[in-house]
Amino acid sequence: WLGRELGQHGLEARDLRLEISATDLADATPDLLARLRQLRDEGFGLTLDDFLTSADCLGSVTAASIDAIKLGRQSIALLPIGQTGGSLRRSVIATIGAAMNLSLDLIACGVDDEARREMLGALGIRYLQGDALCPAMTADELQASWRQANAA
Repeated sequence: WLGRELGQHGLEARDLRLEISATDLADATPDLLARLRQLRDEGFGLTLDDFLTSADCLGSVTAASIDAIKLGRQSIALLPIGQTGGSLRRSVIATIGAAMNLSLDLIACGVDDEARREMLGALGIRYLQGDALCPAMTADELQASWRQANAA
């Protein structure tokens, strides 16, 4: 169904990433895990949100064939520029390391200034979201932007 809907708008499954909460994924039934793997096999990207560096989350990543982890605005804020230490900061660094060791894409949210963008790039994070890259848009503005980009 979702693939057909995308096709009506000139999009393909690979153009869409589905976000799944780590909490929900940890409680997922075998049927849900099978459906998520099926969606991934159909070409949809699966992104895990609220990832924690725990055995439950790591098991969920492999069970559902997740291909990206989203680092929320709060996690990115824990990476103060030019400062070191702190157990929360180490947790975010552990998350980044786990994702990279599992060959997962990382998506950083809340990138609102150039210094943070540069720091995240230096850490090897390629996918960034935030005002430093693109201001917030309404759905209509986004659709117009896509049409303009596709017309070029």
